[in-house]
Amino acid sequence: CRLVKQNNIAGFHLSCIRRGKRSVELDRRKRETETLFETTRLKAFTHLLDLPLCNSIRLQDIMSGIAIARLGEERKAWRRDHPFGFVARPVKNADGSLNLMTWECAVPGKKGTPWEGGLYKIRMIFKDDYPTSPPKCKFEPPLFHPNVYPSGTVCLSLLDEDKDWRPAITIKQILLGIQDLLNEPNIKDPAQAEAYTIYCQNRLEYEKRVRAQARAMAATN
Repeated sequence: CRLVKQNNIAGFHLSCIRRGKRSVELDRRKRETETLFETTRLKAFTHLLDLPLCNSIRLQDIMSGIAIARLGEERKAWRRDHPFGFVARPVKNADGSLNLMTWECAVPGKKGTPWEGGLYKIRMIFKDDYPTSPPKCKFEPPLFHPNVYPSGTVCLSLLDEDKDWRPAITIKQILLGIQDLLNEPNIKDPAQAEAYTIYCQNRLEYEKRVRAQARAMAATN
C-alpha cells in the first residue's frame, strides 16, 4: 500500500482488504472456469469416442480407403517397372471399372529349373485392412507343389501376418518370392501331402511331374 495520511490509514487498509478479497475471488473464478473448460473438452472427446459409427464415418471405410490408395500406387509402380515375363493387373468389374482389391497375376518358371516354360496364374485378393494384413494368393488352377494347398492357396511365410509379412512389402516382391518358392519348397511347412511325399521320397518322379505341369501351363496356353 502507498503512503497515506494518518487519518486515512484505517480507510485505506479497509480498501486494500476489499481489493484483496476481490482479487482472490477473481483468481478462484478463473481457476473454476479453466477447470470447467478442460472438463467439458474431455467429456466432449470421450463422448466422441463413444459415438456409434455412422454410415459416412466408419473404420472399415477408412481402412478400405487406405488399401485402395496403396493399391493404386502399387499399380503405378508396376506399370513403370516390373520383372520380365510377370503379370499383375487389377480385374475389371462388369461396368469396365477396375477392382483394385482383386488382381490377376502370373509368375514364370525360372530358367534352368523343371518349372521353366510354365506361366503360373495367381489370383491375388486383398482385404480392407491391407497393407496391415497380406493378400491371399491362390494359384488357378492349383499347382502340384509341397507349399500349395489343394485349394491353390500359397503357403509362404512372406504372406503370413504372424511371420514375415510387413506392410512395406510390394506386389513385385510377393511375386518374386512365389517364383523362388516354386523351385525351392519349404519342406518344414508342407501344405499338400502328395507333392510333399513325392518330393521327399522320389525326387526324379517329382521333377517329372513338375515338367509335365510346366508344359501344360506354358505361356502360350
